[in-house]
Parts: sequence; structure tokens; C-alpha cells
Amino acid sequence: MTLGEFIEKALRVRFKDKGRDYSAWDCYSVVLLAYREILNIELPSFVDDYVDAGDTPASRRVIHDIILRQKQNWTRIDDPQALDVVLFQFGDAQTHLGLMVDKKRFLHCEKKINTVIERLDSAKWAKRVEGVYRLKAVGCSSKEGFKINKV
Repeated sequence: MTLGEFIEKALRVRFKDKGRDYSAWDCYSVVLLAYREILNIELPSFVDDYVDAGDTPASRRVIHDIILRQKQNWTRIDDPQALDVVLFQFGDAQTHLGLMVDKKRFLHCEKKINTVIERLDSAKWAKRVEGVYRLKAVGCSSKEGFKINKV
């Protein structure tokens, strides 16, 4: 699948806490399915590791902790490109992800607006960008790592 095909399919997907397919998903699933279907890389699901998409301070902290644990698998970059991952900070927690579709725009999903493409430099998002990350070399296939799918 190409990035363009993925975007076309993704823009029809509504938000659902812990959703993990094209019927409905959360922000992480945008990245999860893009990596699976475009790059043939299987990222961990984390579906059993949190309760909801950050509706309470406790759930935001759980998501923040998952993201911090995963940062070892990613390199922070200054030159975003398609398929990099943008991480957003809300208050004191990093809890939202998006998939870069080019140097300035990202695809993401959130409650009330579902899946959309927005600009990194928009008034809504620029102040919340924590960083943009690129996946490092392939690691293990454990819950804490990722793997290349066998084709």
C-alpha cells in the first residue's frame, strides 16, 4: 500500500478508544496501521496497556509512560518527512501522536474530529509539538520492541 492509498482509506475512519482497525481507531492506530501496511513493520499494539485515550489524569499518565518507554526505539529528528511520527504534549504529558504525510502536515485521529490532516505550524498544534521521531533499526519482536513482518 502506498502512503496516498493509506491516507485515502484513513480519512474515512472515526475515532474509538483502543480501536485498532479501519472501522475505528485512536491516534496510535494511525501509526500502527501505516507502519504495518506501508512499511511492513509490526509495532506493539498496547491495547491492553491503557484504559482510554487520556480522558483522565491517570490515563494520560499511563499513555505518557508508554510513550517514554518506547522512545528508545525512535530517533528525534529535525527534518520531518513522510512516515515520521510527531509527538504532542498536553500539559505535562506526551499523549498524542500523528503520522507525518510530508514536511509540514500530519495525519491523526482524535475525539470529535475523527481522522484528519492538519499542519504542524497551525495555531492549534505548533505549541504542542514535543518532537518528530523516526524509527531506529529493527529491534526485537517483544511487547517493548517491534519487528519486520515476514512476507
